[in-house]
Amino acid sequence: MIALDSSAWLAIFQREKNEKVFLDAVSHADEVCVPAPCFYEVYRRLRHSTGAEEVATNAVMSMAWYGSAPLDCDTASFAARIPDAGALSACDRFIYAIAQQQDATLWTQDKHFALLPGVQYVG
Repeated sequence: MIALDSSAWLAIFQREKNEKVFLDAVSHADEVCVPAPCFYEVYRRLRHSTGAEEVATNAVMSMAWYGSAPLDCDTASFAARIPDAGALSACDRFIYAIAQQQDATLWTQDKHFALLPGVQYVG
């Protein structure tokens, strides 16, 4: 199973240099999970960068096609126990914790995830 971080989804929606890598990952995965906080981050960034609510809404609707992996009490507690992850924001901790609890490899282009186990970093 794979999970795409918000940065990976944004690469797809904004047609960035790693777009193809992430599209291939999603298309070849048997199962894809979307950590719930990714919906927040993608919506917020696209709405801000484009100024268009419709663009942001369409993006998260596309992501929702893959389903959502929830943030619950157990996952929040797990996120709080991630050792030595001071560079991660709360949202990033939640995204990583959800991927770990779903036994998913987290695909990202955010360098602060690069050294964590279970991460496929695309630079």
